[in-house]
Amino acid sequence: MFSRLRILFIVPVAAAMLAVAGPASACVGKNLSVAGVASPDVMVVAEMLAVLITERTGTTVTVTYYKDFPRCYEALKNDEVDIVIDFTGRCYTDVLGKGAEPDAGKVFSAVKEAYQRDLNLVWLEPFGFTGTGAEAGKGGAPAVAAPVLRKDTLNKFPALPRVINKLSGRLTNDVVSKIAGQGTDEKALKKSTRKYLKDNRLI
Repeated sequence: MFSRLRILFIVPVAAAMLAVAGPASACVGKNLSVAGVASPDVMVVAEMLAVLITERTGTTVTVTYYKDFPRCYEALKNDEVDIVIDFTGRCYTDVLGKGAEPDAGKVFSAVKEAYQRDLNLVWLEPFGFTGTGAEAGKGGAPAVAAPVLRKDTLNKFPALPRVINKLSGRLTNDVVSKIAGQGTDEKALKKSTRKYLKDNRLI
């Protein structure tokens, strides 16, 4: 009788523990790749994403840099990478062919809707910093940085948006510049981004 009661108690407790661990533990043992152009600000965010995702989910994350955005999206289309760091202003003017729009919120909404509808790609929440030059696009729309993912990646990693969005609005221009100033080689970035994540209790 005692053994039977113990089994009846253990089973629901174990089920509850699995339910709590569910989304994150489902990522353990899997692999993801983050891509972006080889600029200091993008490199900071890419390495920070790699550390955050690995620490939070157990997923192995690699980072790849390309010379331009078309190459990033070619790799995304060919399933060579899973996440691209891009800028809304660039996409709004250079990809969608829109004119100048000073409202960053409108730019983000337009780009997010178009990419999901026409390209089957999902934009998550902006990180909080803006790009300049080529990253801003030809029309001068606000170049807000944000992650872009394939829908099938979200299906495989349902906990990913919750994890990545922990960085939403946190990575201001000042934060990114300060981290980049500590060095942009892989070793320096891993050290500085990990410190930032720990100091802000994100890992």
